Amino acid sequence: MKIFYDHQIFCNQNYGGPSRYFVSLVEKLKDKNLDIKISAPLHINEYLKNLDKKIIFGKKLFFSKYISNTYSLKNKISLFNSKINKLYLNHFKPDVVHFTYYDHIISNNSKIKKVVTIYDLIHEKYYKDYGFEENYLPKKKIIDIADKIICISENTKKDLIEIYKVNEKRIFVTHLSSNEIKNKSLKKLFNFPYILFVGSRWKYKNFYNLLKMLSEKKLLLKNFKIVLFGGGNLNKYELSLIQNFKLDVKDFYCLNGNDETLNSCYKYASAFIYPSLYEGFGLPILEAFSNNCPVVCSDNKVFREVAGEATEYFDPNDTESMYFMLNKVLESEDYKKIMIEKGIQQNKKFSWEKCANLTKKIYQE
Repeated sequence: MKIFYDHQIFCNQNYGGPSRYFVSLVEKLKDKNLDIKISAPLHINEYLKNLDKKIIFGKKLFFSKYISNTYSLKNKISLFNSKINKLYLNHFKPDVVHFTYYDHIISNNSKIKKVVTIYDLIHEKYYKDYGFEENYLPKKKIIDIADKIICISENTKKDLIEIYKVNEKRIFVTHLSSNEIKNKSLKKLFNFPYILFVGSRWKYKNFYNLLKMLSEKKLLLKNFKIVLFGGGNLNKYELSLIQNFKLDVKDFYCLNGNDETLNSCYKYASAFIYPSLYEGFGLPILEAFSNNCPVVCSDNKVFREVAGEATEYFDPNDTESMYFMLNKVLESEDYKKIMIEKGIQQNKKFSWEKCANLTKKIYQE
């Protein structure tokens, strides 16, 4: 069976959950008697270098970090890739095309089986934050032509049925997994105790309430710094919030980097806090578990689906609740050890091998 993955996510992300998902999936699928090709003629992705070069059709562009921040240039590269991939499809003649994002390069009447993965419904649920109108349905075209739809959580499946009215029989759930930590002796990057925040700090990520909680419980910042990984430097709005909350910007450390840097941040953190109002899955929870880092997160359905009983949950709209649960973990080394052990056991429930086996079954049905 021939499986074809398109260029989309690899042209949009240097790093990131969706592109890591596809690379991790392909790493497991390539040994399961499948003929696999990722066609990303010109891409900016760092994870692809970890795959067998025979699987990849394409080259990583120079100055990829600059390209990732230039929308118009990314769009031109994507259009070029689409044209090349239409030609490459005729050459490769796949049985299945698995779209890596929400545009498509083949028609609805094509006999090729079409699969798409839906990560989340953030743009649909928080359309106002993005300046969209009500009933914004950006994934409708890809959903309409897809034969099979993969969701990365039961919660995303529920949202998909509710918002797009998709027949449940077309939807399959394959959970993600954290990646194996290859370097066990990770370098310690900071010589002070810190609380870790990972990823974007956009509105639904609830960074505002985290800052509000810190402003109300200033004793925390006398004992811990805040490390912000992967969301870029603090922008003008965030700096103004810090100033308005009468916090010291010197207590916040922004850091970007590769997986090894991220794993080090988890490993030496006093706790990882995840205050998001909504996520499609919550991969950072499993990443923290993998690095023996205790987790404190929002009480929502998808985080309970991922973390089970291995974390402390708080009301993301209640700063008192946020502080109480975070402090519960921070103030007791014995309790922290209990939470770490629970995280290790919970993490064993998820694996890329399991994800790959389920995905192969979806392809074959």
